[in-house]
Amino acid sequence: MRHRSLGKRLNFMSTLMIVPMTVLVVYLLFSLMEFCGAYSQMVRNIDEANTYSGSFKKDIDYVMYREVIGSRTYRQIYAMPKETRPMGWEQLKNPYPLIADARGAFQNLMGHTDGRENSGNVRWILHDLDRLKIVVGEIDANIEGRGSYDESNNKLQLGVYLLTSDIQKQIQNYVYREALNFQAIQNGLTTQGQTAVRISLVLLIGIVLSNLIVSRSITKSVVDPIRKLCRATERVAKGDFTKTTTVKATDEVEILAASFNNMQGEIGRLIENIKEEQNRRRVLELQLLQEQINPHFLYNTLDTIVWLAEGGQDEEVVAMVTSLSEFFRSMLSGGRDFVTIDEETRHIASYLKIQQVRYQDILDYEIRVDEGLSEYLILKLTLQPLVENALYHGIKNKRGKGKITVEGHQRGDEVVFTVSDDGIGMTEREQAELRKAVKRENGTSRKGFGLANVDERLRLHYGESYGLSFTSAPGRGTVFTVRIPLRGES
Repeated sequence: MRHRSLGKRLNFMSTLMIVPMTVLVVYLLFSLMEFCGAYSQMVRNIDEANTYSGSFKKDIDYVMYREVIGSRTYRQIYAMPKETRPMGWEQLKNPYPLIADARGAFQNLMGHTDGRENSGNVRWILHDLDRLKIVVGEIDANIEGRGSYDESNNKLQLGVYLLTSDIQKQIQNYVYREALNFQAIQNGLTTQGQTAVRISLVLLIGIVLSNLIVSRSITKSVVDPIRKLCRATERVAKGDFTKTTTVKATDEVEILAASFNNMQGEIGRLIENIKEEQNRRRVLELQLLQEQINPHFLYNTLDTIVWLAEGGQDEEVVAMVTSLSEFFRSMLSGGRDFVTIDEETRHIASYLKIQQVRYQDILDYEIRVDEGLSEYLILKLTLQPLVENALYHGIKNKRGKGKITVEGHQRGDEVVFTVSDDGIGMTEREQAELRKAVKRENGTSRKGFGLANVDERLRLHYGESYGLSFTSAPGRGTVFTVRIPLRGES
């Protein structure tokens, strides 16, 4: 059964946490919006009703009182010249627009009022307003028809005053009942809040437990196979290339194990070829491969991955495992002697990514290779030994942070690569000793082995006019230069 990749497991764990919390937040926001909407509408209803609570009765009663005692309607008073109008006419208001405005306001409230009793209050007020309009019309008709004062006064006392008093009373009842709804809304909000708290606690406990289980599973699925690979690395370091390592884990670790097994098998086959053919080129390639598959480098890298996994840094683990897998895959390259420049640059990029995690406080790097060179060929494992030398003999011995720069450019029918660092550099004497080591003039010394191997392989494959050169200055760094002919796959 194929295991789910580490990235999918991490996505599942994130979904397990985000989705329930998102649902809870949406529920809380919806409840809050519902409460705020009901609260705002209630406040608007009360404000609208309060507008007519006192002023409406006062205005209607006063204007109708003045009409009755003066035996003139509002229209008749305002038809008179200003100088002949009765005292206080400025305070009089047309009763019909007052009634119409009040009726429109309460008709609007009818559509926004909940509750049987409150709706009944509004309907009663609308009924009183309709009756009031009729009574006011009857009084005006009696006055304009020069009817008796007693009849007008009777309608004022038993009609207008009673109706406006009842309207005021119904408005007050309406406001009172609307205010009582505040408590009901508050109780509902409190209940929803308590429910949300309980749901939150249950979700939180569920999320924590689920994430602990998933996190433990992810950590175990990464750490155990890598420990197995560590033991296999120790076995390979002792020279045992016969046993393969079987790992059942996430896709990334399976790729790493497969790459490790391929590397182990490739090394074994190279050893047999050396024993059988004594081919100088294969001897050099095997030596360089063994230098690249340094057990200390591999063990330290795997140990770093274990440390990251145990620390819960899952994304960094995925990046390290992917880089290490890419490093070995590029290094083996299917047994080919030549690879594309793009493959070679990806190989050193994988190596530098791994080392940057280990030496993040001291290492920066940059790779700049012309895009048009990506499909041209280069002798495998040409640049990585130079990068490794720049790191261990240039950057590591420098105080503070250093930078390795890899560049590749076309010059005529050649490609020129430079690997430069701003490390401690070399004195003239140290440069002379390194040149002897590169040319193997100092016997079997291991000093400069990787550089000598690169130089000799370049000369064997491309000719004596090609090879490795370098310049250096104390305190300023070192620049290694490699020239190769421009060759395509043909």
